[in-house]
Amino acid sequence: MAEFLLYGRTDYQEVIEFAASLREAGERTDSHRAVAFAATVAGEAALLSGDLDTASEQLIEGIDLHHRIGANAGEALSVQRLAEVHIERGEHDEALRLLDLALPLARWSPLAHHLVQRIYGTMIRATTDPDAARLMVDQAAEAIGPSDSCIFCTVMIAVPSAIACADAGDVESALGHLTMAEMSAMAWQGTAWPGALAEAKAHIAAAEGRHDDANALLEEAADLFTRAGQPLDVSRCRSTSSV
Repeated sequence: MAEFLLYGRTDYQEVIEFAASLREAGERTDSHRAVAFAATVAGEAALLSGDLDTASEQLIEGIDLHHRIGANAGEALSVQRLAEVHIERGEHDEALRLLDLALPLARWSPLAHHLVQRIYGTMIRATTDPDAARLMVDQAAEAIGPSDSCIFCTVMIAVPSAIACADAGDVESALGHLTMAEMSAMAWQGTAWPGALAEAKAHIAAAEGRHDDANALLEEAADLFTRAGQPLDVSRCRSTSSV
């Protein structure tokens, strides 16, 4: 439910207000799991809306609260999201360190099929060298089994995989990952994932030498991310529009 709120049509301020009300109810009823979940959701919404300081604060609290109650899935998600904060700050080594911590927590949690794909997707994003990122795509494919897969979450690894393959010049593999991303994105509603698909298509167009098409697709992605309320994604697309 939370991920549909975050990647759907709900305004992020509404998500933050929902998290606050959930936290209040959890504190009133002494539900530690609800309080931990609320902290993580608030951190996710702050991250996607571009408030990195609040996101970091909430996610660190979410990590601590989930760890205290032994909730591996919630802790893994919180750590993965905190890694995304570090990626946005350009701190890629710290992001990869956190993701190495998140992966075993996720793999042995009851939500492994939701979490493992997105953690590997974030690892690919955090790997700045194009050849190393391309290698990470293959490593992820070898590590992710059928029990780790979810049609909804496939887009979270397929998009960065498509971009990494395109940036490394492997257009054929990039197109394969794009097809998987498109199939997964059909399960969602809203503008966030269509924006991500447009961005991936832009990288593929650039790899094929179609630079005008790449710039047009990046502008389309930026517009979709603007409508989704994700300014960090908008900035990324606009900053790479000279490909």
